[in-house]
Amino acid sequence: MSPHRHIVQRLHPNAKLPTRNYPDDIGLDVYSLEDVTVPAHSVVIVGTGIKIKPADGVWLQGESRSGMAANVGVSLLGGIIDHKYRGEIKIILSNHKDSDYPVRVGDKIAQLVERPILIHEVEEGALDETERGSSGFGSSGR
Repeated sequence: MSPHRHIVQRLHPNAKLPTRNYPDDIGLDVYSLEDVTVPAHSVVIVGTGIKIKPADGVWLQGESRSGMAANVGVSLLGGIIDHKYRGEIKIILSNHKDSDYPVRVGDKIAQLVERPILIHEVEEGALDETERGSSGFGSSGR
């Protein structure tokens, strides 16, 4: 078992392994194991039928597929796959449109992006003011 490979276990014979369209794509496409409908303005959790042990030194972040988000208004909510999580990968899909969206077995529903593991301690302390200040959302202008 190479430390530079993600190890994937199928939980169901119809589950598809994650794929890349091109060898140098950053995201790994993941697929639906089930037929479901994401109702208009609703959220549905979709099973993939796979477990993943990420390669050494990385965790995986679920991301929306840009075509689904732009063309049909369905995007992913959440999506941290910790490097020690070993449960089924499930995808939280949110439908932002006024019509239902069908998901079929084998549809690409999200992508997984590798992120380096950086773990730092938390320490309480006073913070200096900066040039940006603390005005919050939109404080840097348009």
